[in-house]
Amino acid sequence: MLEFGGWRKIEEITGVIKKVQRQYGLGDVFIFGDGNRFTAFSLKAVSRRRAEKILFATGSMNLNACKKYGCTFMRVGKTVGMNGKVTRREPELIRVLQSDLRGQASRTHFEFLSSLGVKVSGEKMEFCGARKERLEFVHAVIE
Repeated sequence: MLEFGGWRKIEEITGVIKKVQRQYGLGDVFIFGDGNRFTAFSLKAVSRRRAEKILFATGSMNLNACKKYGCTFMRVGKTVGMNGKVTRREPELIRVLQSDLRGQASRTHFEFLSSLGVKVSGEKMEFCGARKERLEFVHAVIE
């Protein structure tokens, strides 16, 4: 899960992602945006250390969170402020960077993306991990 600030141009982000996609053998990379930030991820299953290397190589904003919590997060819904107004809209799929995925892919994340209506091909993928029921959703309320 890569996270970039909205001040960066999508073309710049795409170039950086394509480079690590080739270097680390990532499969298709899905890029989402909400106007303030861009989030990108691949279904390729990698170790925590390798994920940290990918985050570092891309200059991702969530490297420290990965080191601290051992995982990364993606906001999938809108953010509502204290006054009840939407402060950040829900992320939408902007672009898919195609690649040939070889090796293992996360079954959980594949099923989750499919349930959102994102067209993901399961061909050439060897799935690992639990089904989407095991995916944790965190609803945070910060006062």
